[in-house]
Amino acid sequence: MTFKKNVSSAWQFLFDKNNRTPDWKLPVKPVDLSHFKTPGHHQLNSTWLGHSSLMINIDGYKLLTDPVFEKKVSLVGPTRFNGRLPIDPATLPDIDLVIISHDHYDHLNKYSIGLLKNITQKFVTPLGGRIR
Repeated sequence: MTFKKNVSSAWQFLFDKNNRTPDWKLPVKPVDLSHFKTPGHHQLNSTWLGHSSLMINIDGYKLLTDPVFEKKVSLVGPTRFNGRLPIDPATLPDIDLVIISHDHYDHLNKYSIGLLKNITQKFVTPLGGRIR
């Protein structure tokens, strides 16, 4: 893109509404994790917990990806549309594996990791360092 198009795109992203925010409150349904509490074979269930957080059950093995249980994770960043979580983190079952996909502030969330550390068998994260 040309410099002019880059500036124009940045302006639109920062200052124009562009229908990126819904005009109504997004519905939030309580999450049913009963299928995560039943061990067994031949299961494949997943439940979206907002942003990039997923609970996944594979044959009774429970995985959680990129947990974010805060309403707002930075002073200047975005917040949840509804402000509510679809689940109370205190009701989560024991988790076999938490996968952190990358070290952005919203994925490696200290508050969320603190809530999970006593109910999680293992955390998997990327190695430190930067790709150059």
